[in-house]
Amino acid sequence: DELFFGYAFFAGVRIAQALRRLVPGPVIRRARALLGEDRTGGMRNQVDALLEYASAPIARSFRHRMGWGPAARARLLRHGEPEPAESIYGRRLARYARLDDADALRRTLLGTWLVNDYLVKVDVATMAVALEARSPFLDVDLVDLMLRVPGRIAFAGGRRKALLRPLAARLLPAEILARPKSGFGIPIREWLLGPLRGDYARYVTRPGLALHEWIDADAAAAAYAELEGGSRRADRVWLLFTLGVWSAMALEGMSPETPLGGGSA
Repeated sequence: DELFFGYAFFAGVRIAQALRRLVPGPVIRRARALLGEDRTGGMRNQVDALLEYASAPIARSFRHRMGWGPAARARLLRHGEPEPAESIYGRRLARYARLDDADALRRTLLGTWLVNDYLVKVDVATMAVALEARSPFLDVDLVDLMLRVPGRIAFAGGRRKALLRPLAARLLPAEILARPKSGFGIPIREWLLGPLRGDYARYVTRPGLALHEWIDADAAAAAYAELEGGSRRADRVWLLFTLGVWSAMALEGMSPETPLGGGSA
């Protein structure tokens, strides 16, 4: 997906770049402000992303949409942040300013999300059962070849996997080629609102946690309340939950079996 423009957001940043050329930035930013902060997900999140990426050059506007946005982080973090999280992508995207936004993003994701997130998960999951995975599409020669193919060819007309699909059609039946994209999602919203409800309070919002040195407990509770109210942004709440579990284990000596109030500081 990173190499062959397989993600939907590649098309999104392509549209955003075209919109940026047609509509003045202040107009786009005003429209986004009128729409209000994204707290729900779904189509509302997609529209917000389009307007955000269209509001400024991609090196300044792109961010990890599954994380907390700047306004939400300002409410959540007690001491602010020394450097905006978006700079991780901004510095890399700035190196590719001569390229179209989608091609710049492709190269940026190969050096960020892919190696620091997805491949790590594959390594952890396979090594846990004594397997070593190989990803054929990450063959070094293939990657080098595809990065020499300009976006106007590899992403012709904004069609995802424009070069890969015709080749796959020689080997795969039509029902597989036309099948909707399916990710590796897990039911974290159902977990958080179900069996992990008490654990969220235990590790994130319960008074006296070491975690509250860095995050505001009320903001963390409000994020969970939004989830209860129908928000689909379970990914952001899950980040808080995993941070809370890490904090309890690393800083307070707790374990899943430690009774409440136990452990050591």
